[in-house]
Amino acid sequence: MKRFILAVALVVEAIACIVLGVTQSSWTDATALALSFPFAQIADGLRALSLPGGIGNIVAVALYTVVGLLPLAGLLIVWHRRHPLPEDILIGLVSPVLFAVLYIMINPTSAGTLASFVVGMASGRACLGIAIYSILSAYAVLRFVRLFRSGETRQLFRYISWILAGAAVVIVYAACGVAFSQMINLWRQIDSNNTTGQTNLVPTYVFIVLQFVVTAIAYAFDTIIVFAAVRLVGSMRADLHSTETLSAASLISRLCVASLVTILLAQVALNIGQLAFIRWLENANWAVTLPIFPVVGALIALLATQLITESNRLKTDNDLFI
Repeated sequence: MKRFILAVALVVEAIACIVLGVTQSSWTDATALALSFPFAQIADGLRALSLPGGIGNIVAVALYTVVGLLPLAGLLIVWHRRHPLPEDILIGLVSPVLFAVLYIMINPTSAGTLASFVVGMASGRACLGIAIYSILSAYAVLRFVRLFRSGETRQLFRYISWILAGAAVVIVYAACGVAFSQMINLWRQIDSNNTTGQTNLVPTYVFIVLQFVVTAIAYAFDTIIVFAAVRLVGSMRADLHSTETLSAASLISRLCVASLVTILLAQVALNIGQLAFIRWLENANWAVTLPIFPVVGALIALLATQLITESNRLKTDNDLFI
């Protein structure tokens, strides 16, 4: 994968997440909307179509049936192009689950008191959407595992690049979406609690921002390490024994160590700073940071560096022998 394209995509994602964090009253609402899409919108449309009765109800039932059978139709098309696989059962399972989810969203009262209560909330519709997305994600993971087991070395490198790109997307979402939204919501909550307007909230606001900065630093290092890993995979795919491959592995090791030191010291400084200014703070968050990802990354990178070095040495010895 081209690192420039990935970088542009991550910047766009970060901007979108920040805009949503500022404009949305709650990031949870935006997440719930995404998880219930497009099932909630389809259910609302079918419900509106069926309420007048008559022809509208007949059309709604027909569309409901067609939408529910779409996964099975897609499965039959896939089977026409290749032989069936065990994980394909999950695609077939989507149809009955989709029928149930749409039915509950359209007629929540007929599915019981709990269903009526759940569908009335955005988070409840998101839970119903998760029931479908969990099946699709399980299918995607199993397909990836099969591709890894049956793929050639160059194909495996390409799959790993895509997985790293997906990890970068998740990291940016966690930083600019979840963490940024939490900062905004905490800021608003502190401001709304200051009903008298006599409390000086500037120190509190400063440390709320600093808490986000410390979190963002960790995610920033994770993103940089992912980009370095993409570079390493590209180098290994081109030439496993090249000096560029060895350099890329060494870079990841150094980045992981730098990330480990920076994250630990930043959290320590934040904890001490909150303790020093506690008299003027309305909110504080002390934490003990255990940066597992940098530690594991550093160990893997060091191991990869040693393996590549040993491989290069053996290759050189073989070339001299020949």
